[in-house]
Amino acid sequence: MLTCIPIPSQKSMLDFSGDPDAVLAARRLRGELRRATKTMTLDTIFAVALHMFPDEAPAQAMQKLAQKTAEALLELNACGESARSVHAAALTRLAPLRRAATNRLLEDAGRLDHIPRVVESLEKAAHEKRKELAGLGVTEPAIIERAAPFPDRAKFQAEKCALEAEMASLEAFLRTGDESVLPPGIQPLYPVKNEAPPSAPHKSRMAYLAEEITALMAAPVSA
Repeated sequence: MLTCIPIPSQKSMLDFSGDPDAVLAARRLRGELRRATKTMTLDTIFAVALHMFPDEAPAQAMQKLAQKTAEALLELNACGESARSVHAAALTRLAPLRRAATNRLLEDAGRLDHIPRVVESLEKAAHEKRKELAGLGVTEPAIIERAAPFPDRAKFQAEKCALEAEMASLEAFLRTGDESVLPPGIQPLYPVKNEAPPSAPHKSRMAYLAEEITALMAAPVSA
């Protein structure tokens, strides 16, 4: 009955799972189907059987409807398993990119949070340096500007805007799995197995003592 339903693509599954409205609509529909099934009367079920198999006796019509329903449910379940497999494969494929995007997002967030403190620190250092120059009698503006420049706020503002734009793209990718929104330079990040360095062989106290005696015996005897 349902064999014509195509298996969804990885992109389709990612688009669906990344769309809150679509997911909410699917959940609502599932709830409506459950409620409709619970409130369905036997008369309704028999009416459907009679509509589908008008030439059959009531018992035979019900048996055939039950068989068709079971087949349809099996096919629906098979479609669901296929869709879940496709979705799982997509998530597995994207996992290294998601890991890299998450790392970059955390780095960007740290840098974004750090910018105001950097500007404040540079301005404070410039003020202190200018006080020192004034104490030395330096009054030439060009010299003061070269020796104690204030930070370029426009430059830091541009960096802030660039970081915010990149973070928005990274968040969009992590939410939807859409690789086209990834900023340049994001490379898949694969987990690295940490291998503990080989430990030095344990030596007993007697072994250390033997080495010490050997060294003493090999040393030249002073006259």
